[in-house]
Amino acid sequence: MNWKIPKNINKYVEETLTREAGDIPEEQITAGKWILDELDLEFIKVNQKMIGRHDEDPLHIKRKLDFMDSIKRGIPIYPLILLGKNLFLVDGYARYRALKELDIKKVKVIRQI
Repeated sequence: MNWKIPKNINKYVEETLTREAGDIPEEQITAGKWILDELDLEFIKVNQKMIGRHDEDPLHIKRKLDFMDSIKRGIPIYPLILLGKNLFLVDGYARYRALKELDIKKVKVIRQI
């Protein structure tokens, strides 16, 4: 499994979450340092309603399939971004679904400490 690791993790997270997750307050995004970690996929908490919506949306289905193809071909993908001590997924649902479908157990994540 190949991972694309950003050079400046804090900057990457701030830019990504500002662009992709406008409902997360900036104070929460900048409240602590973000680190690269490796976790079992099963420990990640997800919004099941969002998973359901993504599984019915042709755009998100295509994104998941594209990530699956990239993973199979060894093309690096970005780690998932998790928020809080409960490890809630806030960015990377298409990647998460691809990893899960490919039965990949250990994944790289960026989480806040």
